[in-house]
Amino acid sequence: MSKSTSRRGKATSAAIPETTSIDIPFNRLRLSEKNVRTIYDKDAIKQLSESIAENGLIQALSVRPVLDTEGKETGDYEVQAGGRRFRALELLTRSKRRAIDQLTPCVLKTTGLAEDDSYVENAQREALHPIDEFRAFKAMQDAGKTETQISTAHRVSIAFVRQRLRLASASPLILQAYRDEEIDLDQLMAYCVTDDHARQNSVFERLRDSYEAHPHAIRRALTEDTVSSSDPRVRFIGLDTYEKAGGHVERDLFSSTDQGYLKDVELLNRLVADKLNAAAKKLQNKGWKWVEAAVSIPHSVKWGLDRVIGEEALLSAKEQKRLDKLNFEIEELDKLDELSDEQDARRDELQTEITALEDKPAVFSNEDMARAGVFLSIDHNGNLVVDAGFIKEDDTPSQDAGDDDDHPEPNSNANEPTPSTGDDNAEGSRPLSAALLEDLTSYRTVALRNAMAQDFKVAFIAVVHAFALSRFYTFSHGKTCLQLKLDASFPAKAPGLDEWAPTKAVSDRDLAWKKLLPKNSADLWQALLAMDLTDLQSLFAHLASLSVNAAITPHVRSAESVAHANDLFRALDTDMVKLGWVTTADNYLNRVSKDRILEAVEQARGEDTKLLISHMKKEPMAKEAERLIEGKGWLPEALRIQATSKAADHEDDRSDDGVEDSLPTFLTEGAQDTQEAA
Repeated sequence: MSKSTSRRGKATSAAIPETTSIDIPFNRLRLSEKNVRTIYDKDAIKQLSESIAENGLIQALSVRPVLDTEGKETGDYEVQAGGRRFRALELLTRSKRRAIDQLTPCVLKTTGLAEDDSYVENAQREALHPIDEFRAFKAMQDAGKTETQISTAHRVSIAFVRQRLRLASASPLILQAYRDEEIDLDQLMAYCVTDDHARQNSVFERLRDSYEAHPHAIRRALTEDTVSSSDPRVRFIGLDTYEKAGGHVERDLFSSTDQGYLKDVELLNRLVADKLNAAAKKLQNKGWKWVEAAVSIPHSVKWGLDRVIGEEALLSAKEQKRLDKLNFEIEELDKLDELSDEQDARRDELQTEITALEDKPAVFSNEDMARAGVFLSIDHNGNLVVDAGFIKEDDTPSQDAGDDDDHPEPNSNANEPTPSTGDDNAEGSRPLSAALLEDLTSYRTVALRNAMAQDFKVAFIAVVHAFALSRFYTFSHGKTCLQLKLDASFPAKAPGLDEWAPTKAVSDRDLAWKKLLPKNSADLWQALLAMDLTDLQSLFAHLASLSVNAAITPHVRSAESVAHANDLFRALDTDMVKLGWVTTADNYLNRVSKDRILEAVEQARGEDTKLLISHMKKEPMAKEAERLIEGKGWLPEALRIQATSKAADHEDDRSDDGVEDSLPTFLTEGAQDTQEAA
């Protein structure tokens, strides 16, 4: 047993205790009960033992002599600081990788409290500076160690090793700014999203004295000419496909989702177009008249077009058997109180397969495909969306297409009487004059009006009939004597509208009714007469709802229309929050002035919260405002239910700028906000 004494500080400083270095056989050591650490991670101890086996014991144990009842040293020692190292050495000894009496470096203390020694060692630790960690890992890597070996030896994840090594991609200017505490670690990691030093330095100089120099602003500035790996286009083709084609990806190792940024946008778009065109070609080969493919197809392109409905695809006996088995398995899982990770993953797999079987594409006839087409697009998850059966105006059949009731020959007029083909000289066969015919049918019109006004059911069915003809049947003009036409057109272009839940509900309901109604318009009247009143009312409500247009455009700003929309909301006992609206940067905040953004936060969260973001530039302010008002039910003024305003006394009473005096404030200020947002 060897000893050496070391004095820390000056010899005259009695306040600094002496420490003695001593090598002690391991079998003379035992763990002190005064060690403050009592909870140990077994896996961590095992990793530490492997590190000691490879690198030796770097830090000595802190020990005190064990005294007998008379206060004399027994030759044994208690470890009061270094319990983890002691247990790791003990593990090596038990596995016979280390001799039981092998000398172990220790620091001997005889003064003070053992608990103080133990606590100080555990509490007064300071983790390595990230740059120092990078230098250490880089030196190990240069010496030939792999990332896995570094990770295993030093009890850190491979991702952590890669992150620290990635700091090498920061320019000297950025690293120096970090050393000087001009930027923090999160900002440094944001700069490392790219290894282009010139770009890093350019963004750093631009944001150096800006309030906008937060991590996500740095990442955005460095990746503004790239496409995120979470983009629907990337999900559609697959990141592997892009990389195999030679595309470069800058990966953000400091992102929790291993975010990547695709630099070759032209290559990405070409790969997406190739895959869409291949899918379009397959569909056209099946017999569709046309196929339009695009990453995104606006809602307004499809809305208002006529549509043929395919037959529901039936499952084969084998598919039905598989579906029954899947449903049984998922029902068994749902009976469990709690699912393990494996069971939860399995349930997701089952649900995906069940959905694929239950949502098989509809089957269309060759005749329908020959006169209709398909819209192909990509949803926000990167899945291919196939909307089939749409009929455009130029998809109309030619004159020799047959006697299809719903597709009359061009220029025909169902209201004109059929001209006589007999002898015009015969008194009884001469056609009636146009004037007489109009006079007679005028009486017919008044008679019908009077009778129908006294029969709600027939009047109700007649309106439903007119609306249904207009909505669901091609060339329905002239097939009803009612002067009613449903205008369901709605050229909406609002971002995100297609993916909004109410939009999907309206489209699904419309398609469901089209499937239920007769294919031939001549059969519609009898079908409506036979329909259950509840179903008839539901159909009427749907058709009437399609006539609603509460959109305000530069050319349509009627105060009466705005007031009526508010009346409808009140009558329906609902509002935009109940219907699913959530205010975001994309749908509102990025499109208004900073003053409006701050006003939104103040109204939703109060003035103190508003002050937290008042210094920001507009784009990060909008993003942070979105987070702050989330869940608060805040609505832009244009989406709130306004108080009922009095209609103008005269329809033509307008102010000098062409806008009605009674318009709400948000309408008269709209043009100004648009300029500010721009």
